Amino acid sequence: MQITLPWPDKHLSPNARVHWRVKAKRTKIAKEVGFYATRQVYTPGLDIPYTGSLRVTYHIYPPDLRHRDDDNIIASLKAYRDGVAKALMVDDKQFQMQTPILHDPIKGGKIEMEVEEL
Repeated sequence: MQITLPWPDKHLSPNARVHWRVKAKRTKIAKEVGFYATRQVYTPGLDIPYTGSLRVTYHIYPPDLRHRDDDNIIASLKAYRDGVAKALMVDDKQFQMQTPILHDPIKGGKIEMEVEEL
């Protein structure tokens, strides 16, 4: 299954210095985005439920050529990951992260989260 997510909000970066209330609001929005993006490709009750470990690979398409640390990008995706886990009705401890794959920049940027049952 492939879930397409927008480029994460800059306020979700671990390096962002923002007020806790701003970060909490952006985190809540990102969780909802992850949830609804997943529900566009997965419907509980119609699709087979996931019970085992899930391999997760991020395909990262940055919005520009600026240098970014992959570990900060992954940390910025935590709220998306929580929303995806909720939509799949699994605990995110079932996710086995693979090395993220960095692609050429595209306008606006995006993240493609590939989820496969092991």
